[in-house]
Amino acid sequence: MESMTSYKNVQPTYAELAKALQKLSLKNRSQGQLFSFTSHNGEPIVLLPIEAESNQVNMARFIAISYNLADLGILKHPHDLGKMIEQMRLSEKTATA
Repeated sequence: MESMTSYKNVQPTYAELAKALQKLSLKNRSQGQLFSFTSHNGEPIVLLPIEAESNQVNMARFIAISYNLADLGILKHPHDLGKMIEQMRLSEKTATA
């Protein structure tokens, strides 16, 4: 059985995860108490309890989301979501430098 891990233990905030999911062409349907993203045809892909944008996403949930996106063919590899977030962080850091 494969061990599920996160890329370099990247633990995103809700804002970072939302931005990455939008880059994957998922639609933000968050409202009320739900952080929700759907496919182009409205199929729920990500569903979490909503938190402040600056709060970190629970690591186990982030790993599950990454593997689910890979299983659905949205990502080529489960670590690609963590790599995207790492790249976004690097881009923001160099933009402010």
